[in-house]
Amino acid sequence: MSANSLGYELDCHCEIAQDMWSGVQQATQAYNTQAVVVAHPGAQQGAQFCRSVDALAREALCPVVALRLTGELHTERILVPITDVDDFTVVYPMVRALATVMEHRITVLHLMPPDTPHTQLDLSEDYLSGWQRCQDLPCEAHYTAVATESRVHHILQAAHDHDIVVMATGMRGGLRRLFFGSLAEDVAIRINRPMIIMRGGMESQTLHESV
Repeated sequence: MSANSLGYELDCHCEIAQDMWSGVQQATQAYNTQAVVVAHPGAQQGAQFCRSVDALAREALCPVVALRLTGELHTERILVPITDVDDFTVVYPMVRALATVMEHRITVLHLMPPDTPHTQLDLSEDYLSGWQRCQDLPCEAHYTAVATESRVHHILQAAHDHDIVVMATGMRGGLRRLFFGSLAEDVAIRINRPMIIMRGGMESQTLHESV
């Protein structure tokens, strides 16, 4: 399938650099890149690949997206696990873009510490359902907060009833917590569903820290 068949123009550029990833980094700055998308290798990830993508995510001004494909790609039922509301800020543009094509149902799953009282879980659900950015989604959305000791297990269980998982990484932990070694990565190497992992660019990180 070509870019033209999707209604887009395809621009091709040649970048001279010491290695591929340095070239990608240079291109993001030179061409006002909106996002960088890389294919996630799944469980068969190489150490060099991990280091390269993490290095790119540290320096990129734009969002970096790792796409993990397995089986058929469907997006009708979207699961969005978060550990903080800031996670949803990162993935919001992607989730909204997916939801504008055909009919969709979104589940925002807020994973909270195991000792979180029920009153706090209820407050979280009320906050998410009333949050303007959640209300602005162009489809049905369901919000649930759970207290759990095993976040990965809970996400994998919830994923059985969804077509795709969209997660953020690298915001709350600053530059030290990137793609590989994060909660999202732990899910990606175990899940049998397509998954999109996003990290906001440095501009998003700066904005977050200034709030």
